[in-house]
Amino acid sequence: LYAGLDDFLDVIGKEELRKYQNLKALRVIYYPQLGFQIAVPLQNEIDIDKFIDSIPEFRFQFQTKSFVHFKNPCTDDLDRHFGDIHHRIVDIEAMIARRLAAAVLEYTASLIKIPQILSELDCLVALSLAAKEYNYNRPSFTTDNIIYISNG
Repeated sequence: LYAGLDDFLDVIGKEELRKYQNLKALRVIYYPQLGFQIAVPLQNEIDIDKFIDSIPEFRFQFQTKSFVHFKNPCTDDLDRHFGDIHHRIVDIEAMIARRLAAAVLEYTASLIKIPQILSELDCLVALSLAAKEYNYNRPSFTTDNIIYISNG
């Protein structure tokens, strides 16, 4: 829902705007911890107190430079239905992180061995490439008491 929240709130905003014919524009927005709000663009020529009184369903929340924010029955329903979704998402993310950490901890010994094994493999690959490039051969051993070095 959070990913598609803007589109969802645009639809709700259009429905709300149809209910209030005296408004030219409004937006339904979501603020973490504050919940869903109706944001009405602030126009210089309106008296904010008269405006608030003109729509009794709107309960004033706060005002910014550009918008006046309200709660109404629709935003109350959204708050009841969805709650503070941001905090729920954060809680779910934390739960997933804890589960992932626990799963990784089960394989700690193996995960620690991986760099050691890869280092050894890297050394062996480097030695084999050098042996191939310089035509190195594996020495032959004998139980006789001699040392023979060819092209040494």
